[in-house]
Amino acid sequence: MEEAIDFVDKHYKLIIFGAILVGIGFVVWVLVAAISLEVNKKTYLTLSFAPTEAVLTIDGANYRTGTYEFEPGKYTGELHCEGFNSKTIEIDVKSKQVTTVTDYLINEAEGMAYYEKYAADIEVLRYVSNDENVSNFLDSYDKKYSLMKYLPLDASFDNRAETGFPSQDLVSVKIKNGLMHKDCEGTLCLVIVGQKVKDEIVKSVLIEKGYKIEDYEVIYEKDW
Repeated sequence: MEEAIDFVDKHYKLIIFGAILVGIGFVVWVLVAAISLEVNKKTYLTLSFAPTEAVLTIDGANYRTGTYEFEPGKYTGELHCEGFNSKTIEIDVKSKQVTTVTDYLINEAEGMAYYEKYAADIEVLRYVSNDENVSNFLDSYDKKYSLMKYLPLDASFDNRAETGFPSQDLVSVKIKNGLMHKDCEGTLCLVIVGQKVKDEIVKSVLIEKGYKIEDYEVIYEKDW
């Protein structure tokens, strides 16, 4: 009986000892894997530009919006695009990290208003920090774009004095979001639909909501 107990006790100790060795081995494997990952960790530079066609030139090499494997260090580059004012930017690429650079250029002809036409560029601008030009532009743009939450809007005017027909004394028009319209060129686009449209009626409806028709691209369509 005692021999059986000793046999079980010895095997139990061996099992415990083996479990300890396995545990130590697992911990060592995790540490080695972590060290290996850290040693092999790469350095990346992620670039986002407005306009999307902008190019960053560093040491003669050109980089567009995207992510690149890069050597750590400090770099000076020129951001440029045809029709825009170029600028010089400084980049500090951190070792074994992803360094992100978001920047923009000002259009020579339209200034910041150029970006009202391009939703993708506007989203890039939202990630530009500590820039007064961008902040002012986005504040203005967001206020103009907030009109879209009220659309469609209905407007009407008394047409009896012009037609002489009582049955046609009230003409209705509808103001719609024109973003998906085939003729719309930008993100601030209105489509005015009606048999006869008077600008002053549309203007008064927008003014009542706190907006100006001059801030929008306007497309007129007749509703037959």
